Amino acid sequence: MEQYETTYNLSSLEGRFTDFDQWVQRLEENFEIRSSQRNTATEKKHEEPIDNTFIFKLQELHVEVASWGQATNPPILLVHGYMDSVATFIPLIGELPDNYYYVGFDIPGHGKSDAFPPGIISHQHIVEVIRRVVLYMEWESFTLMAHSMACVIGMFYNHLYPGKITKCIYIDPRSSLIAYYYVHHKQLLWYNFVYLNYYDNYERFNADTPKLYTIDEAISSVTKKRGLSKEQAEIILSRSLVPVENDKYMLSWDPRSKKISAMSVSEETFYTIITKHSVPTLVIEATNSSDLFDAEEFINDVMEECKNTLPDYQIVTVEGAHDVHITNPEVTAEHVAKFLRTKFGRGNFLSKL
Repeated sequence: MEQYETTYNLSSLEGRFTDFDQWVQRLEENFEIRSSQRNTATEKKHEEPIDNTFIFKLQELHVEVASWGQATNPPILLVHGYMDSVATFIPLIGELPDNYYYVGFDIPGHGKSDAFPPGIISHQHIVEVIRRVVLYMEWESFTLMAHSMACVIGMFYNHLYPGKITKCIYIDPRSSLIAYYYVHHKQLLWYNFVYLNYYDNYERFNADTPKLYTIDEAISSVTKKRGLSKEQAEIILSRSLVPVENDKYMLSWDPRSKKISAMSVSEETFYTIITKHSVPTLVIEATNSSDLFDAEEFINDVMEECKNTLPDYQIVTVEGAHDVHITNPEVTAEHVAKFLRTKFGRGNFLSKL
């Protein structure tokens, strides 16, 4: 399948807000589309990137998008996890059926996208970016495929905008729930980790002097931290290495992305969010997933609640670690393809063909 790229240009608002919540709250009233006309030839053949530019009023915020397949096919939105990019899905997409339209974006502060405006980044800000992408694509409905942190962000989006997502595919989602254990049971630790640490080290998180790497050093860093092969690391870095000088590169990951905050909601509200408006869901768990630390019991309870109460909620296990979609894409794709083919009816009953 050929890959196509395009750029969303998201501008901000008049005035510079250090409180990003203000920025999000006022997006709606300041939103206008500069170029919303689609190329009909692109819709049919997808020979060229769609021209889609978002305009707000203040500083520009570019969100880069990559797509695979024909735009006339049923859409699947790909959302990656933290300190990653949409390139994380490339090995898996190569194994998936070509009768879908796969569209993914680099979360701001990742890959080829610009960073968010100054301030602490929250899950809710990424939910807003998803909403913007879906709005521009003019999708009435779509399938969501998310990895890691993006899984819980997808749950929030599904709750806030019910009816848009028809199916969810969550790849190794357990680690994405860790933050909500600390929000509910270790609030002081959560506050210190996100807020106190950020403001105590404000200059470091907002410095204009990034660490520089040779290509080999960058590849070595990724292979060690994520347990990937050299070839897999090269794929991951394909959207994240920025040439600087003298054969040196910087990583485009915003340092603030290490401190993305969970939403401050009660445990009762959290359970409502992840269980209400449920859609058919496939959870792909890795045999050697990330360490859950003190949150293991909490996460097990969440997963068990979903399994026991939600209709059409499936859990499968694939051999591998957290990046199982990269290290074992063939087996992962088999489960995904089977789930995509399945026709679901109401409750736990499959619809008859």
